[in-house]
Amino acid sequence: MDDSGTPGFVVVGDPIEHSLSPQIHHAFADQFGIELEYAKVRVTPAQFDEFFDTFWTGGGVGANVTVPLKSHAHRYADTLDDFAIKAGAVNTLARRGDQILGFNTDGIGLCRDLTNRQGVPIKDAIVLVLGAGGAARGIVSPLLEGGVSQIVIANRTVERAQALSGDHGPGDRVVGCGFDDIGGHIDHPTLIINATSFALDANTQDVPIGVQWLERAFCYDMSYGDKAVFAQWSRENGAIGSVDGLGMLVEQAAIAFEIWHGVAPATSPVMDDLHQQIGII
Repeated sequence: MDDSGTPGFVVVGDPIEHSLSPQIHHAFADQFGIELEYAKVRVTPAQFDEFFDTFWTGGGVGANVTVPLKSHAHRYADTLDDFAIKAGAVNTLARRGDQILGFNTDGIGLCRDLTNRQGVPIKDAIVLVLGAGGAARGIVSPLLEGGVSQIVIANRTVERAQALSGDHGPGDRVVGCGFDDIGGHIDHPTLIINATSFALDANTQDVPIGVQWLERAFCYDMSYGDKAVFAQWSRENGAIGSVDGLGMLVEQAAIAFEIWHGVAPATSPVMDDLHQQIGII
């Protein structure tokens, strides 16, 4: 922290109290003996520009950005990496001289967790993505670069799913549809990714797909901890495997850490500590 009281690194969002990012980044920093000032700050969309103008002026170096601010960060950054451009969202900001660089590390984090930790191949996978919001937007391009065979994006609002699929060019490698029309585009997904925020209780909507889709699928819930109700549901209803998104959280954070510090941290020890803290889904 410099003389102005500005931490070098922050994670911002609204809400932000639940964020594990400070814990994760401090654990990464300890691996290299880096003294790290990393804070979590509640920032509303209306406060975004003013907060970051002050943050950079005060000596800030990097930031993680979570909901609902990723589109604001996309607009704010001076330059964007390819994944941020395609996603229309930024989850990592870095200052380089007088330029603010924007990155989207979410999808790469997902792919690393699937292939390196879960042992789930992406190449030639037939993927069903549930949801077409910001979470889904961040993962489509990295999955395509990873060599998936097909992606079907299913959403309650069909037009939103079709708009997202249309962003990735013509053809049938990426298609969008409603939950009731999945069977018109795919027979047996090998990977199902939940990018929605539904939960299984009396006050929320039910799981939007039937158990018939789980027979040959590994299921990945982008939520984690007690929010990962899809992971639990799919495990109980015949999926060949199921996991929550804690690994994605750690892997995307590791990429951000490398962007800022130029060194790649080991993620497995951090995952082990978090599993002891919040459990394994």
